[in-house]
Amino acid sequence: MDLVIRGGYVIDPSQDLEGTMDVEIARGRVRRVAPHIEPKGRQTLNARGKIVTPGLVDLHCHFYEGFTHYGVNLDAAMLSRGVTTAVDTGSAGA
Repeated sequence: MDLVIRGGYVIDPSQDLEGTMDVEIARGRVRRVAPHIEPKGRQTLNARGKIVTPGLVDLHCHFYEGFTHYGVNLDAAMLSRGVTTAVDTGSAGA
């Protein structure tokens, strides 16, 4: 699906990007980041007031899913917070 994310606050230190911009997604990949991108019939997502950033990495977490009543589901805990890569560094059995 092709998509233009419009008007979000983009933060990407690896590309030296910070500011309100549009992000064009084509074939599942970021194609372009610019202050204004015409949607040209593509689906749009209004990101005004939101932060747009590459997926975050959490290298030290404990989920304990299925082991204690404190356990949480990894997907529910991480994806909703922008974390796309997480390392469980010590849950029982990890």
